[in-house]
Amino acid sequence: MKLISEYWSEDGDLSAMVHLDDETPVVDFYRNNRIIKSETFTDHALCYAQDAAENYVMGILKINT
Repeated sequence: MKLISEYWSEDGDLSAMVHLDDETPVVDFYRNNRIIKSETFTDHALCYAQDAAENYVMGILKINT
C-alpha cells in the first residue's frame, strides 16, 4: 500500500492515514497511536476517503470501538 496523506487532531490524540491499495483508498483510524479501525472505500474516490480522515481528526466523524 502507498501512503497518500496523514491527518492529525490539534491535540495529537487522533490521527488517520490514507493509503492506496492498488487504486482503492484505505483509511487507518488511530486513537492515541493505536489503530482502532481500518476502512476500505471500494466504491469511492480518493477525495472521499481523505474527507473521512479529516472529519475523524476534527471530531466530526465518530468511530465506535
